[in-house]
Amino acid sequence: MTATVDLIDAFRNADPERRARLLRGCEAGADRARVDFLIEVLEDTAQDPMVRAEAIRSLGLIAAIDGEEPGRLFDEELDAARNLIGEILAGIANRDPDDDVRVWALRDLSRCDLPDSAIRVLVGLALAENEDALLRTLAAAAVYAQAPESVVRTEALPVFDRDPILAGGPHPA
Repeated sequence: MTATVDLIDAFRNADPERRARLLRGCEAGADRARVDFLIEVLEDTAQDPMVRAEAIRSLGLIAAIDGEEPGRLFDEELDAARNLIGEILAGIANRDPDDDVRVWALRDLSRCDLPDSAIRVLVGLALAENEDALLRTLAAAAVYAQAPESVVRTEALPVFDRDPILAGGPHPA
C-alpha cells in the first residue's frame, strides 16, 4: 500500500508533462488502491490524453488474460477488478469525447476476458453506423478476442458478417 500512496503523491505533485511517465509500469504490484487510482485518472477527462492512455494501458495489463503477473491482488480481488476494468474500459471506448483515448481502450479490451455486459457495449459500438470505421473495427476485434464460449460473442459474429465494414472476421488495426 505504501508504494501506491507514494505513486499517487508523486503523480499529484508532478508536472503535467511527467505524469504519463510516472504511470508507466505501475501495473506491477497492483493493489485495490492502485486500481482505483488508475480508474480515477482514466475517468478525469481534464487529464492529458497520454496520461489517460497510460492509465488505460496499466489497467488493461492488470485485467489481461495473457499471463501477465497481476501483482498483489488476490484471486477474488483480481476477478472483481478485471470485471470492473472491463466495464469501465468498454464505457470509455463507447462514449469518451477523445477518439484517441477510445482507440487505446479498445486495443486494451482485446486482451481482457470481458463480462457479457461489456461485450454487449462493444457489439453495439461495432455495429453503430454513425461511428468511425476504425473504432467499429477495433470494437469488433475486441469481441472476436473473447472466449468462444461467450454467448454474446457467438450471437454477434453472424451479424458482423452482414456488415460491409466488419465482414470477414477481425481486422486488427
